[in-house]
Formats: sequence, C-alpha cells, structure tokens
Amino acid sequence: MTDAIPPDNADGPPLALSRLRVLDLSRLAPGPYCTMLLGDMGADVLVIDDARDVRAEPAAAPRDETALRRAASDATLRRNKRSLALNLKTDPAREVFYRLADEADIVLEGFRPGVVKRLGVDYDTLAARNPRLIYCSLSGYGQTGPYAAHVGHDINYIATSGALAASGSDAPGPEGSGRPAIPLNLLADFAGGGLMAAFAILAAVVAREHTGRGQYIDLAMSDGVLSLLTAPMAAHFAIGTDLAPRSYVLNGGAPYYDVYRTSDGRWFSLGAVEPKFFANFCTAVDREDLIPLQNDDDPAARARLRDELGAIFRTRTAEEWFALLNQTDVCAAPVLTPAEAAADPHNLAREMILDAPRPDGSGETMRQVGIAAKLGATPGRVRTAAPAPGRDTDAVLRDLGMDAAAIAALRESGAVA
Repeated sequence: MTDAIPPDNADGPPLALSRLRVLDLSRLAPGPYCTMLLGDMGADVLVIDDARDVRAEPAAAPRDETALRRAASDATLRRNKRSLALNLKTDPAREVFYRLADEADIVLEGFRPGVVKRLGVDYDTLAARNPRLIYCSLSGYGQTGPYAAHVGHDINYIATSGALAASGSDAPGPEGSGRPAIPLNLLADFAGGGLMAAFAILAAVVAREHTGRGQYIDLAMSDGVLSLLTAPMAAHFAIGTDLAPRSYVLNGGAPYYDVYRTSDGRWFSLGAVEPKFFANFCTAVDREDLIPLQNDDDPAARARLRDELGAIFRTRTAEEWFALLNQTDVCAAPVLTPAEAAADPHNLAREMILDAPRPDGSGETMRQVGIAAKLGATPGRVRTAAPAPGRDTDAVLRDLGMDAAAIAALRESGAVA
C-alpha cells in the first residue's frame, strides 16, 4: 500500500498506530467512526469506495440541509484516510482488493450478514491468503441470532438492548406518559458500534503479537449497547432495580441527580450523588436543612426535595449558578447546547474543537471535533483532509506495480474509478 500517509508524524512525536494498515469497506457512520479513531492515531486507512458511485464529473456542491449535513459529517469521519474506488462485483476489482488484503493488518466491513461472502471478500477467503489478517464485521444485530438478518438503525438497536426504555423526560404511570426520549445516535452507532469495534480490533492486534495469527470479530451494535448498560443491568439483576425513565438514580429518579430550570430559562445539571457533594451544595445555598432528605426514600420526601431544589435553582441565572458552584466542591454544570460546547473554554483548552483542512483542497480550514484520547508520548493528529471518493485510486494502483496502461484498462472496464 502506498506511503502517501507517512509512517511517522513528521511534525511531532511518532504516531501510535502508524504501522497498521486498514482496509475500510464500511459506509454508514459506525464503521467510518471506528477507522477515524484508528486513523487519528496514525493507522494507514484506505477507504474502499464503490466505483459505481463515483461520477466522471465532480458533484455539485451540496445545497440542501441533508446533503450539507452529510458532507460535513464525511469531512470529519473520512479525515486521515485515503480512498480507492472499486467495483467489487467485478473480478479485476476483487483481484486488486485481494492484493491489498494480502498486506493489510485489518479489514472492517459494515454490510448486512452474507454480503461479503457473496462479494468474495469475506474473512475465510482473505484469511486463507493472509493468516495475520484481523477482520471485523460491524453490524446491527451480529452475524448470529434470531435478529441477525434484520435491518435497523441506532433507535432500533437501543430499543432492543433496553437503553431506550430507560431514557425519558417523565416516568411511566398516571403521573407521566413514560414515552422514551430518543437520544442522538450516540449509543449504538458511535459508542456501542464504532468505539467498541476500535477496541475489539486493537485487542485483536495485541493478541496477534502473542499468537502470530489474526482473527475474526463479530461486532454487533446491539451487543455494544448492552455492554454500556453493565452497571444499571447489574443493579437490575441483583435487586430488581426498575430502569424505566426517571425511576433509577442516574436517569432522573433522584432529585440530587437531575436538571433544573434557572431564572433565565436555561437548564442546569446537578450530580451530587455522594453525600459530601450534596452537603456542599446545601451549604453553598444556605439550606443545610435539606441534607437529611437526600437518602430519604419516602416518595413524599423525594417530591419535597425536588420542589425545594427547583425553587432554589430558579433564584439565579445559569451563569450565576456556575460562578457560585464552580468555586465549591459540587458536581454541577450548565446544560450547554452543542454550539455553546464548541465555544466553551474548557473544551477549547482540551483541543476538542480544532481547525482541520477542508476536503476541497482550498487550503482553508473547517471546525471539527478533536481527538479525545490524549496519549502523552504518541498523540494523535489530524494529518490529512477527507478524500473525495476515488481520490487515491491511481496512487494505490501504482504502488501495486501497475503502469498507466493497466490502470486505464481497469478504469475502462468499470472495475475502478
């Protein structure tokens, strides 16, 4: 594979994953997020785009909101990667892919179960050629089980896993509808899917150091969400804890772990779970009389505490509350909008919002979310902008030893673009 992305960070310390070569067959967000994480840490990620989707002429700049949103997402999720456009339904394209897989460390795919087998790029086929290959299939419900063939999206996976039923703004029963609150597609797509896949892949890389062989990874997003529910499910198994909306301590069931309106109409979060933090809060607002109510499980006492806290928070603005509680040892923070979070001084100081090169090659920059894992000796870095589909096709094929005539023949056949 080409050395277009250098094995080391020329502008800084070495990159942690610079020796890993990744072939990314995925399309939707979970897979690209996984390989973005690997690419941010230095892995050489080659996205295999579909040659049939690559037009001869550059696509017009997106204008509608959906297209703009997708383009902005791709600009981040495809950073630090290269693109080769193949039509894997053709024999010549498969031969190119096989040659790449022979030298690769990792293949990630996100198709429905059975698709890669039909394409001839499944684990058994590739591992027979390259026993050190680590192959991850990232899907909604996994490769086995009654739901394996079901289609779905984040909302369906968190529904099946129990996480959606535990989310909501009001409790079930006569006093509330109990309607689940639909979160952003963070739990299944990004945490249970992309992040869990990156963890599994790197675990397999470590295992290969001991065994000398790669392995197959069956990563289901529904499994990943259930893993994220480890602590609340443990409470459920042990003592039958109800995980319905606003019934569990950590989903709004406890007054000391909730959000409250401030005098300026904003929301403010209080997370004073430990008695010392709740006592510190009560002291800061001169209401030590509320301290004994924290662990009073009587519904009337909890209702009284919630009403009292609501009245207290309505006496100041969110900014005033943060100024006050930021100087005390209290778990509290204003509820920021995404726009406010992008301008927050702490997030900026942590370099979680950065300026990255625009994919259009203009030399200008665009804002993106930064790199969360702060490795001291081998930190990650955004090195290259997201590639247009097929941008690196010629370079990759040349690196495989093909001359201009051979590349032109592949293009003419529709095998590459």
